Amino acid sequence: MNKRVSIAALISALLFVYQRSSTVKNCQLNQIKTPTLFIHGYAGNYFSFGRMLKRFGKNGWGTKTGMIFVSHRGKVYFQGNPQGLTQVLFFENRDQVDQQVKWIWKILNQLKFYYQIPRVNIVAHSMGCVSVLKYLNQFGTDQRVASVEKVVTIGAPFNDLEVGKRTPYIENYELTADGPVKMTPLYQWMRDHQMGIPSAIKFLNIAGNLQNGSHSDGQVSVNSALSLRFLVWNIKNYRELVIHGKRAGHSNLHENQQVDQAIFKFLKDD
Repeated sequence: MNKRVSIAALISALLFVYQRSSTVKNCQLNQIKTPTLFIHGYAGNYFSFGRMLKRFGKNGWGTKTGMIFVSHRGKVYFQGNPQGLTQVLFFENRDQVDQQVKWIWKILNQLKFYYQIPRVNIVAHSMGCVSVLKYLNQFGTDQRVASVEKVVTIGAPFNDLEVGKRTPYIENYELTADGPVKMTPLYQWMRDHQMGIPSAIKFLNIAGNLQNGSHSDGQVSVNSALSLRFLVWNIKNYRELVIHGKRAGHSNLHENQQVDQAIFKFLKDD
């Protein structure tokens, strides 16, 4: 099938799903005031955050007002108005972190200059969290893009050698007072470049522990997720939350009502 045709068909299908599932409410019900982007992880799709956003709408916590699509060639398409809660979908959803960093820059650049949005929040899952953090390392103070005010990371493999696809084993490097006992090359790079992240950004870091002996969410260890604390040591407002039990699985974290409530409280607080 011609790739150009398949992209057009995919956009049309996703827009149809979005229009059918998005309930637009009175803007006065939107308690999350800052425009917020939701970025999926490796191989993520519409459903990665689609159900969470639907729950937010039903609870009156915020209205999903738009979607942002990034094509295989890196072209950015906007649907709706990104002034509220906006879902980001990468068509090339298995690409590398460095490529996603470029796409995030493009999105925030267009938000600032085409939509006059000066600042945003970001909620990300899994590999998307790593891409967001590396973006902040490189472009956190760039004046050409909308600035980032708050970041929520969910099930993030910050200290995994492979931050995307599932590996045969779960990388679990113990955390000491000075950091992980072993650092992957990407983690070491982010640690060396963390001064690029503005200290005013607020972080909520959410990890999952199935309590089955793996000390993980089934894919990402708690230690890998919480190793973020050593990548943002200059951040004034950093919080952690570990979800426990059967609902703490890697893909279940964005379907967990405890996670919903924590994200909403964090994003609406001043």
